[in-house]
Amino acid sequence: ALAWSIAMVDQEEIDRTDILSATKEAMRRALLELPVTPDLALIDAVALEGLDFPVLAKTQGDAKHNVIAAASVLAKVARDRLMVNWDKVYPHYGFAAHKGYGTQAHKEALDRYGPCPLHRKSFLSSFDFKKTKEPTAYDKGWQTEWAVARDLIGRGHSILAHRFGLPGLGDIDFITARKRRLYVIECKGRGPGTDSYGGVESALREDQIQRIRRLAALWLEDHPAYADWPLTLLYAAVDLDRQGQLSHLDYLPF
Repeated sequence: ALAWSIAMVDQEEIDRTDILSATKEAMRRALLELPVTPDLALIDAVALEGLDFPVLAKTQGDAKHNVIAAASVLAKVARDRLMVNWDKVYPHYGFAAHKGYGTQAHKEALDRYGPCPLHRKSFLSSFDFKKTKEPTAYDKGWQTEWAVARDLIGRGHSILAHRFGLPGLGDIDFITARKRRLYVIECKGRGPGTDSYGGVESALREDQIQRIRRLAALWLEDHPAYADWPLTLLYAAVDLDRQGQLSHLDYLPF
């Protein structure tokens, strides 16, 4: 291919608009982010406007034109890989198996565990959930890790492990890979009104840093394919607003 591009819209944008509008927006972003300007855009069935080059929508285009078929494969593979990443963060739902589609197993997981932040409200409209309890410190920890995971995936990280731990050593929030480099990431979120972080030295004690290094070494023993990759240890310092949403995120090396 001379050029290709992938663009996504998140569940909040889909809920604000609708599936069709979100699909058009993702297509528009992907076309505009191409490193070359196309002479003509062939797309599958959906009419697009407001672009500086002609667009031709073809019904059942993926069966008639190789470029549309290739774009469909690219979109599906990218989405499937995204869901495999999220499966590391939310393993109860089986995202790696059903890729987020409304299978029976997915519905049963929703009945058992309730929704996670990935689920669209429009997707959940047919489900009857119990009233959620007030958030605990544990829930806020998940909110922090969700915010970090979303940022990491957006930056092109593959999540290899989430909350990898061993008895007596605690756990590591994330182990990720990006451009043949490994990252070990410890997260902490703070709400409004707290003191500034003041650098990683005030956030992690030396014994905690040594514990994280030990856990990372043990993980690598079981994953020798990554043994030669450079390793970076990062502390993800997250500021949360009063609603528990991400307001600021810094990655501090340690």
